Amino acid sequence: AIATALTGTIGAQSATASRLPTSNMAAYRAYHEALALSQDLRDLTSEAYRDLLRKAGTLDPEYTRPWAELVGSLALSNFGGEAPDEMAELEQALAHIQAVAPGSADALIAQAYFTYYIIKDYELAHDVAMQAQALAPSDTRLVAMQSWIERRLGDYDARVDTLRLARELDPRNPWWTNT
Repeated sequence: AIATALTGTIGAQSATASRLPTSNMAAYRAYHEALALSQDLRDLTSEAYRDLLRKAGTLDPEYTRPWAELVGSLALSNFGGEAPDEMAELEQALAHIQAVAPGSADALIAQAYFTYYIIKDYELAHDVAMQAQALAPSDTRLVAMQSWIERRLGDYDARVDTLRLARELDPRNPWWTNT
């Protein structure tokens, strides 16, 4: 009985863990091209980056991560002021992800980006990011966001811990050792 119960639990976790976030390989490829471009350019607001995220989201509207990162990109570029067209697109993307996957890690990530960059409520952004982290503990992009929020809050001890976690999760990424 114990072996059957464990097999059922472990088998279900393995099936969930190994499942790709989308079955549309073109959408998956477009998203990963966007990630590569953002790492090469170190620019999360470039139109080329956004276009790849839009492409991934258009190819599979239920693939939530490109939508979350698009919200982040649009919110970042509106941190210092408003661009009405970008704000409209940001709000549509945020509404879309919340409709498709309410309460998901990606919906929370998008909300944290919005709260941090647009509302500028850093405590609330931190709380939302922590909720997302509970759902996606090994997400390095989320860990990066948490480090920005902690820096903004002046919580440098937490930021150091977060950067250590980032290095553990992604040891080959030079950004974590240069931060």
